[in-house]
Amino acid sequence: MLEVARKLTKLLESEPDPREGAGGRREFNQTKLLMRCPPTVGVVTDNRDPDCLGRIRISYDTVVPGSVSPWLPVIGQGRGTGKGMWTLPEIGTQCLAVFTAADRSRGYVLGFIYDREHRPPESGTEKRCDSTLLQTRSHRIEVIDKEGSEEIRIESAEGRMRVSIGKSGGIKVENELGGINIKCRNFKCEGEGEIHLATKKTFALTTDDTLKISPKGNVNITSDKEVNLKGKNIKMSGTKGVTAEGRQIAVQDDKVMGFDTHIMVVPSGSGTTTVPLPHPFIGKISDKVSEDVKIGNKGAAVKGSKAKHDDSMHMQLPGTIKFQNNPKKEGEVTGGTVSKVKVDGKEVAVIGSQVTTCNDMGMQNNSVIMAAGMSIPMPAIVNPLNTEEWKRGQEEKDKKEPKFTGVKWAKTSCREGEEIELSAGVKDIADGNMVTLQVFREGQSPEDSAAIAKFPLTVKGGTVSAKWLYRADQSVMPPEQNPKFIFTAHCAWCNFEKSSNTLEVELIRPEITKAEWRDKDGNPTSKGLVDEPIKLFAETKDMDGGVTFRVYDESKREVFSKGADIADGKAEAEWTYHWNGEKLDHKPKFTFEVTGQRCKMVESGEVEIGQVFEINIEDKMLNKFDNEKFKLINVTSGEEIEANFDPEKKLIKNEDLVPGEYKVEIDNSDDIDLTYGQDNLIG
Repeated sequence: MLEVARKLTKLLESEPDPREGAGGRREFNQTKLLMRCPPTVGVVTDNRDPDCLGRIRISYDTVVPGSVSPWLPVIGQGRGTGKGMWTLPEIGTQCLAVFTAADRSRGYVLGFIYDREHRPPESGTEKRCDSTLLQTRSHRIEVIDKEGSEEIRIESAEGRMRVSIGKSGGIKVENELGGINIKCRNFKCEGEGEIHLATKKTFALTTDDTLKISPKGNVNITSDKEVNLKGKNIKMSGTKGVTAEGRQIAVQDDKVMGFDTHIMVVPSGSGTTTVPLPHPFIGKISDKVSEDVKIGNKGAAVKGSKAKHDDSMHMQLPGTIKFQNNPKKEGEVTGGTVSKVKVDGKEVAVIGSQVTTCNDMGMQNNSVIMAAGMSIPMPAIVNPLNTEEWKRGQEEKDKKEPKFTGVKWAKTSCREGEEIELSAGVKDIADGNMVTLQVFREGQSPEDSAAIAKFPLTVKGGTVSAKWLYRADQSVMPPEQNPKFIFTAHCAWCNFEKSSNTLEVELIRPEITKAEWRDKDGNPTSKGLVDEPIKLFAETKDMDGGVTFRVYDESKREVFSKGADIADGKAEAEWTYHWNGEKLDHKPKFTFEVTGQRCKMVESGEVEIGQVFEINIEDKMLNKFDNEKFKLINVTSGEEIEANFDPEKKLIKNEDLVPGEYKVEIDNSDDIDLTYGQDNLIG
């Protein structure tokens, strides 16, 4: 060291100093030159710096037995006030330190050394230069740069909390021990395919401001139990209305139409007589609607909502004729509401719900809520002045027996989504009178259930008819049994109703009929290769839209997912396996699942991923070894395999290998062992 210092001094004295101008000489005081001791290997004995300066104390028994240094600073990268790379070495870690000459109270720790007791987290033969690793006592950060398997991994102790950013696998955050909390000013989540959020317990979305859900497609909310919406005010709107169980919810100002029968007191030869007079009720939903749930800024109608008659349409009576009871000109929603959907604790009213209006005959549900633009012919109003004519007509009517002559479906079965006719023939019911057809599930009736569909119709030519189609809930799997339906015919003029025959609707049952791996030519296969795409293929039946493919490894861990459209009953996606440098003792196997809307999941068979090792050794100066044996060595696992060597083609080619890194060893007759890595041999 002294000789080096002397030479350095002489060199500095002989060279010009730019700061002193051309030809100047450096003034050098040899007595001020700091003489360095040789680097010293020590062991960390204390890392709790009382001044919090990141210093450590070391022992250096090899220099001075039993000696311990003072607090020494540790040299690190990019260090400055409050910044730089800093790690606290553990007690017992070997280090390399330097001290100033003759003064071991002044020194610096240059770095830390691996030894047999303190080994690196990975060996050089396992990762080579494809991996950069930072390992602490409990955590690990690894950057993998191997082509095709690029990935960044952050793991906690035992790998039970993980973050991985990969070229093929995207970004994954996993925590087997607890929760994952994200807190930020703004948070945005986007996906070109599907986004799935799932939990086995409560799933909550909370905000101090507005919650917006704005899809361009449908919004389906299904539950095996109740769905509750609660708010100070709930507003809903739809260009074609808002439905409950497939029927449009009624709101304030929706039209109500039907008829009342009022008792008239009219003059007669003996004084006065009473005459029942049918009269149209044409009004609208007016009061007792929900204040909290709005649809298009109008309150939703419920069971108990009020309807008011349009006064301008009400019949004006001559002065000699009076009502026995003055009409109240109002009604109340009493039937046909949806029992499973409630607003403010009351069953919601829909288009077709019945309204009981004021009448003197005690008739119930004699009017209905009508959709915009709909109307029904009303019974002709009898002139109350012609009481004798009315009496004769009443006597003729009493002789008749109004009844339904046929209430039936056009056929006994149809396919889901197919339109089918329902009709009823009538006898002794004049044209223009109203008949209501109501569709129910088999076993249900107007007394205990709400109708699935309701058709207020008018008699024409002794018959009424309508068309209806059934669509099952698109968000759940279809039941095993096809649903069956009946419909009833009801006429206010008759004290009876009649049920139809049974209609069975054959449900559309979407099905995934095949799930298999296919090679690049489209042929079924059970084998694949590292870094080569393999196809995921599915055949479907009666399915629209698309399916989702999910690939799983042997531990049932999802490694890939992708959505695919269905075309001509077929769907496919591509996936590529990239070896990530891990040690494998067998060829990895994978399966995939195919899922779709309203159908069962289908799982494929296994595919086994192998590797091909191929080297052409021509012009590699190996011709003299033509008669020798070659062997492959898996660098990762150490396994030795006999190489398939073709002397004529100068080609070594082994197929169906366990994925890994391989090298070639050549044994000649002189027992000379030549080792060539794959990188050396491929030109």
